[in-house]
Amino acid sequence: MTPAAMKPAGRGDLVRLAGVVAAAAVAGLLFAPVFDAAYSLPVMVPVAVVCLTTYLCSTAAVAWPRLRGWEVAMSAIAGLVGVVETTLRGSTAGGLPTVTTLRALYHGIRDSWLLTLQSTAPARPDPALVAFVPLLVLAAAILGAQVLTRTEARLPALAPSLVVAGLAQAYHPMAGGLAALAAAGYALAVALVLGSPSGSPSGSPSGSAVSGVARIALVAVPVIAVAAFAAGAADPAGRPAYSLRAATPPPAAPVAVTNPLDEIAARLEHPDRVLFVDHTGADVDRWPLVVLDRFDGVNWTSSAQYRRLGSRLPADPAVRVPTRPQEATVTVAGLSGPWLPGQARLVSTTGVHPLVDEVSGTLLCERVAPGLRYGLHWTAPDLRGRPLGSAQIELHPAGDTRSLGGVPPAVIDLATVAVHGLRPSFEAALLLEQYLRQHYRLAAGEHLPTGHGWPQIVHFLDGGGGPGGSGSIGGTSEQFATAYVVLARSLGIPARLVVGFGQPSRPEPDGSYAVRNGDALAWPEVAVAGVGWVPLDPRGTTRGPGNAAAGSALAAATLQARQQLPPPEQIGPQRLPASRPPGPRPLGSAGQWPVVLGASALAGLLGWLLGIPLVKATRHRMRRRRSGRAGVLAAWLEARDRLRDHGVAVGRGMTVRDVGHAARPLRPSRPAVHALHRLAGLVDASLWSGEAVGPAAADDAWQSAGTVRRDLARRSVVARVSGALSTRSLRAPR
Repeated sequence: MTPAAMKPAGRGDLVRLAGVVAAAAVAGLLFAPVFDAAYSLPVMVPVAVVCLTTYLCSTAAVAWPRLRGWEVAMSAIAGLVGVVETTLRGSTAGGLPTVTTLRALYHGIRDSWLLTLQSTAPARPDPALVAFVPLLVLAAAILGAQVLTRTEARLPALAPSLVVAGLAQAYHPMAGGLAALAAAGYALAVALVLGSPSGSPSGSPSGSAVSGVARIALVAVPVIAVAAFAAGAADPAGRPAYSLRAATPPPAAPVAVTNPLDEIAARLEHPDRVLFVDHTGADVDRWPLVVLDRFDGVNWTSSAQYRRLGSRLPADPAVRVPTRPQEATVTVAGLSGPWLPGQARLVSTTGVHPLVDEVSGTLLCERVAPGLRYGLHWTAPDLRGRPLGSAQIELHPAGDTRSLGGVPPAVIDLATVAVHGLRPSFEAALLLEQYLRQHYRLAAGEHLPTGHGWPQIVHFLDGGGGPGGSGSIGGTSEQFATAYVVLARSLGIPARLVVGFGQPSRPEPDGSYAVRNGDALAWPEVAVAGVGWVPLDPRGTTRGPGNAAAGSALAAATLQARQQLPPPEQIGPQRLPASRPPGPRPLGSAGQWPVVLGASALAGLLGWLLGIPLVKATRHRMRRRRSGRAGVLAAWLEARDRLRDHGVAVGRGMTVRDVGHAARPLRPSRPAVHALHRLAGLVDASLWSGEAVGPAAADDAWQSAGTVRRDLARRSVVARVSGALSTRSLRAPR
């Protein structure tokens, strides 16, 4: 194409187009926290590339008329190539797309958004999950650019980016300083779209455009930043923000053939088979496999909700004591799955992408085969100098700690005797553990007892050395742990059942630990305020596997509390600590009224800023649908109301020519004056000629009204904003 054939675009057009594309880019960057701020590069790079290619293709079409009509195809192809080269490059052959690349693109459009929602937050920044973000931004940038270049409608051109921003917030709501920064960035992009005057020719001074952008940014950035800060406190009830992740069903978890609790006795009868090997320098005393917190009287099941494990799990909010990072490497040998050995307070894994229950940290993997090797990272409570003996229990822990399926009265009586009437506390939990240790024996040898329903639990408790018991019946950790949980729950102590393996007391020659069938173990855990779930051992730590229990800081603190436990006869009934069930503060409390008033004022301000332009836009759309004589009159009313919003005094009986004279202080341009004169003639002809008014007359009237509108759009930013928010035209002329 020769230079003579080129049609340069006005600077205002390029600035507005840059603002629309920048708004889409900012909206796309709001997805970065979805994949963790530390991994924002996989989001930033493809978003920047697709927005840059869209801007270049759109400006080329504006500058060269011969390319118009091809900008959508050019932008789409260039943007898809950018997504492939930045996000899906691993599926290419030397940078060239392959069939695998096309499948990855299809997968990104169809599945990646759902996989991200089904992951824990923040999600892994894998291409299979990130791909939908640049594709979504590409669609928003192309659509916004097309709306702007074809209709010159500025606010509608921003609608696609607003949709992307809304989706990003639905994926991961932002608050605080990060929300204010994002709002300021979007406000600057909006200022580029609304701040530059229409039709500024190439080569004309751009000072007015820059001034308009600066003025809008000066007003919009602080307002939107303050609104972003206030958004977190806008709900006086303290409810969490809406999240698509919470509304998305979790992925289907692998189905287990048997309950690990049913396998304990069989494993203990074949104790030498190696199940997995762990390498760790951490103080590990046990390896949890699954948490069972629901009991219907027959079966123990889990309330776990599994999601795909993201880049890391957030810290357990129930743990308010200092923690230390720990890590280990596990190699599977004889486990069949689908559960994987894990650790409480899990942070992340490497080498495997399992499903995880965020509450318990239980890991599920679809394929568990010998040789599977993965890394674990978790945190352990650091309880040095923090005694557990006087700790209070957590009244409302996560999970199901109430279901029992109908407690036999004899069990309640036995539990009361075991703790000597002590109210629910960690001290009472230790007393119950001590009672089971002293009055019941651990079964050994062949033909070990099995079962964990009410018949087996009652049989175990009746056959022990307690009140009325014979002391002749023993049990494995299966009976000890299940009996402890039902006794604790009947006393109001939150407890749950965990099945896993004890860590061997001695390492192998290479320093690793080989966990065998003989290390199979079930144990109870109680919820302690500020510490989280604390494992107990009603069997006695000196019997069977798990002799390394005193090695972990939490187990050492529990052992110290157990040793400092006073004799039962010296423990009197305790009063329950005064507590208030968790929940929002009442709206009438003094601390809530400033938030309520501030939120109301903010809602009123935003309603005024957004509601008035929305009403006017709706009125314009309804008028524009009219045809014939009604269409001519609607065009006249539209021009009159726009002039009224800009301060022109219009009376009830004024004609079009009268309004034109009244508009002289605005210094309308020559085209605007001619447009008003032409509009006056069309109105007179439609009202008094007596002839039929065709569609052409209405189109001419709306063209004249459009000329008036474009002339008003060249006024200063303050005048335009004042006109957009004016309510004069919403009232009938006097």
